[in-house]
Amino acid sequence: MTDFPVPASVAVDRPLGQQPHITEASGIDPEKGEQIGKELGGWPADAEDIERASQLVSDEVVTNIVAAGTREGGDLAGWFTSTAVRLVLAIVGLVVVLFALGQVVGIDLLGLAAEALSSEIGRWLVIAAFGLLLIGLAQRGFRSR
Repeated sequence: MTDFPVPASVAVDRPLGQQPHITEASGIDPEKGEQIGKELGGWPADAEDIERASQLVSDEVVTNIVAAGTREGGDLAGWFTSTAVRLVLAIVGLVVVLFALGQVVGIDLLGLAAEALSSEIGRWLVIAAFGLLLIGLAQRGFRSR
């Protein structure tokens, strides 16, 4: 098993040299992949072969194909905090807009909205909106990873 941390070029040389589909999907020159494969020798590659092959992997290649981060993962608490703050700000903004528009047109839009949301249909609409919010947050999370 590999001890971490290792140079990124060492982490990617074996997939590049021994799995041509990764080389192709990464947009790396196939000849470079073959050259890395030749330096690696057979399977499994020994430490000297891996070190030699890693010298052929440029920083640009590593940047293009490696997902980097810490072992601890992302800042989940920070993500939840920023999401909660944004949600609260959006709700406060909606309340202010409804109040201001209601004042302009002379109708209690905020009261009408509260009445509508307190009905059974309104409660289901709130639950549906919450579900859509969760779906949107999940999609955002998948796109950012």
